[in-house]
Amino acid sequence: SESGSGGGSGSGAEELGECLQLVSLPLSDVHHLSAVRLWVPRDLRSEHGRRATGLALEAALAQFDGDLPPLDPARDLYVGYRADDAEEAALLSLLDEIAAVEAQIVATPAPEGSAVAAAYQLCHRLRLVRLATAAAEEAGETWHSPAAAGGSLDAAFRSLGCVDANGLLTLKGRAAALVEGVNPMLAVEVMMSGALRGLSEAELAAAASCLLPQRAAARSAISPAGGEGDERAEAAAELDLPAPLQRALGQMRGARGRVVAALAPVSATVGVGDEGGSDGGAAGPPPIVSALARATLSWASGASFVESHQACFGEAWEGELVRALRALEHLLVDLAAAAEALGDADLRSRLEASGRALHRGLPFAPSLFLNG
Repeated sequence: SESGSGGGSGSGAEELGECLQLVSLPLSDVHHLSAVRLWVPRDLRSEHGRRATGLALEAALAQFDGDLPPLDPARDLYVGYRADDAEEAALLSLLDEIAAVEAQIVATPAPEGSAVAAAYQLCHRLRLVRLATAAAEEAGETWHSPAAAGGSLDAAFRSLGCVDANGLLTLKGRAAALVEGVNPMLAVEVMMSGALRGLSEAELAAAASCLLPQRAAARSAISPAGGEGDERAEAAAELDLPAPLQRALGQMRGARGRVVAALAPVSATVGVGDEGGSDGGAAGPPPIVSALARATLSWASGASFVESHQACFGEAWEGELVRALRALEHLLVDLAAAAEALGDADLRSRLEASGRALHRGLPFAPSLFLNG
């Protein structure tokens, strides 16, 4: 007897297990098919038939320890046994590609964080652009896209090693997705070039300050004329920096040159570059400017704020130096996360130590307006 019929509880129905419920769902919600075949009653509208099906499903799950084997088209459906069938051969090739991509995704799990969601949104927008481009080309229309404008952002990412030939993010690309506030490709290229090796905690903070795009803006605001005189003055100022830091700045400029060369074919209409827009369109990331490297080096070494501000030789006002140090602390946190994604535990620990040396005193004091 069925459970609840005739005012009693039937033990036979209870032995058939849980009563399944019938639901309708679109085919897009079906992700996998199992190779296990179950006997299903012709009519599942009755409670007895649903309970019998539920019992069979529980038995199958118990037999395979809760992990049902997936359906193999070649072994279970005999797909590909006919060598002259082009459609079956194409299906097997597609299944092999899917399996390879899934294995690569499992081997390189995506990191967590707000930057990852933003990176995937950007990839989604680029995918929509490529689909619209293909549709316009099929219709014979003129479409001003990255590809039609004379460059390929995908090719730039591949040349920099951020994506592989299949368009999947590499470890370098996943590390770049963790960096905010500066050009992520430049930051990761600098990290992987070895420019940050052999630097002390204070020198590491000073080198990272040269990545901040605000430095170029602050310098142009103080010296609006610019020109060769500014370049010579900056080169002369760098001669007084420690030798390891001078070496790092040279390698950082070399890394920037590689990023600029990779992004050169990309049209300015693509809008690649740092978020601040100070990179001059698609020309690449902002230049490596050491305007505040000396002040950052002094502050991270334990000097007072007055001494550190004097060390920048009027390159920034006091408030600009405070904002730069606070922005630099956030950048060091992102760089440490990127170093962890790259598997460089030593660089991660040194970046974290550099951030701790930076976080002190007036620049990180609570606001008087909040405490008043």
